[in-house]
Amino acid sequence: MLNELEKRKPDFVEHDSVRVELADGGRWALPKPWLEVRPIFKDGVATRSRCLLAYGQPIDDLVGMIGGLDGFGEVACVVATLAGYLLRRNYELVDDELDELLAFMPDDVMSFAWISIVVDIATGRYGRRWGTGAANVAES
Repeated sequence: MLNELEKRKPDFVEHDSVRVELADGGRWALPKPWLEVRPIFKDGVATRSRCLLAYGQPIDDLVGMIGGLDGFGEVACVVATLAGYLLRRNYELVDDELDELLAFMPDDVMSFAWISIVVDIATGRYGRRWGTGAANVAES
């Protein structure tokens, strides 16, 4: 089993993360998306704004792909890629370690749980569904 504490990057910030139990049985921290406020202009004047939860283009693109996928295998691969990106923001991990952390077992309810939680964190729904996390950033 990997040691979560030893794999942390020097700039790791616990309160900016949400804990998720992954395939190794450990609780790993995924970073919350940040709040981005975008003004909406009319005739050169910002008349209102909209708030978005975001991570940056590569990760936001993966999140956008999830809804258009057909099979669960495709969804699991895209979500595992998303989780890998997020994990590498907080930890120094190589591919073999990601293989271990993000293994998916179709007959294991915990596999479905981490996939669902990763999607909820990435889309800002985690706090609404689970009571804490990314959505609270937008609501505060």
